[in-house]
Amino acid sequence: GTCAGRSAFDEYQRTIGAMFCIFWLMRLHLDGKECFCFGLNNDWQPKTEADFQQTSSGHSSRELQVEFRKRQAFYENANWEGLEKLFVGAGLLKKPGGPHDPDR
Repeated sequence: GTCAGRSAFDEYQRTIGAMFCIFWLMRLHLDGKECFCFGLNNDWQPKTEADFQQTSSGHSSRELQVEFRKRQAFYENANWEGLEKLFVGAGLLKKPGGPHDPDR
């Protein structure tokens, strides 16, 4: 069964997405902020503003620019220190900037 009428594939995608979010938030000292906010391009690198100007996805250039600005605002204003403290408090990171606790 699935939740709320979602297909098994949708549930799988949501689960993998959540796991990537945890992964990225544990890598804030590396490229985690960029990956968390902007996602990855086809080369598995953090997307840049240029990636939000390509309209092959069916979205208009204007829609992509608005999306980039929203993500940029989050990137610039997020409480990264607070998020990192949350991971330290949960025992997932030993201290800000890592390392992670392999026993958790």
